[in-house]
Amino acid sequence: MQVVGVAYIDVVSRRFQLCQFVDATNLVNLESVIVQMGAKECLISTSSDGDARATSLRQLLERSNVAVTERKKGSSLIPNFCTVLSQSYQQFLHEF
Repeated sequence: MQVVGVAYIDVVSRRFQLCQFVDATNLVNLESVIVQMGAKECLISTSSDGDARATSLRQLLERSNVAVTERKKGSSLIPNFCTVLSQSYQQFLHEF
């Protein structure tokens, strides 16, 4: 058993969602979440190369036709993600 975390951005509803759950080593619950969400891309850490869990995750994503983007652990597409997310949310509220 292992704890799995998922962050999901729905561009249609403009929602950012997070969840965390316990999953088996074969990641059957994660696969179910990926299929239900219709995931198109998954960001994963390159620091886990060679790790058995990372290999299982890559195989799951390949079976599900999900594109994989690798990022260095600790790197961020946006330097201060929480601040930018908060600003975006405030802007979204003002638009509607």
